[in-house]
Amino acid sequence: METNYHLVDITFYEKKIYVAYHHAFCDGRGIMPFVRKLIYYYCLKKYQPPIDIDDLSLASENMSIGELQEPFVSEEKATDTLPVFKHDAFRLPELTTDKHLYKSTRYELNIDQDSFVGWARSKHATPSITVAFLMSKVIENVHPNEKEIICNLARDDRAGSSCQNTFRNCVGSIELAYSRHPDEIPFLDQVENY
Repeated sequence: METNYHLVDITFYEKKIYVAYHHAFCDGRGIMPFVRKLIYYYCLKKYQPPIDIDDLSLASENMSIGELQEPFVSEEKATDTLPVFKHDAFRLPELTTDKHLYKSTRYELNIDQDSFVGWARSKHATPSITVAFLMSKVIENVHPNEKEIICNLARDDRAGSSCQNTFRNCVGSIELAYSRHPDEIPFLDQVENY
């Protein structure tokens, strides 16, 4: 309904162009060729000469084979080796009670990028995995409980597929389970393992 039942919906409001699209059609990177084309044709009508946009294919050109390919069709399933997590995990109270349902819980935190990335790499971890585990620790400290804390991280699998330019969905999420029992796996060892 939010896109007027269209896969792609373009709205002009004041001095902005809004592009809404259904995620079943493509992901964020997959919609960018369309957005670049839209900007190009808008500028072509509005300005002379038109602006130069990198990696632009015109409406008169056919889509490349790589854009139309379905990713992961021939890939082996890696999910067979991944651990299975309990889905009876801890949920934040603001997601489970009506009392907090419409309350904003957004909080911005500025972290020194160089020192944080350096520290994460010294633990052989990516910055996003490190953030996920640190957030798990914070959640455990604020809401002590016996349930597993699961971190869901968005991931883009294009780099692992055989078709880098596909407009199809390559985005999903990966679940990281944080175990809070010190006698199992220490926190930093978990970060390094992931």
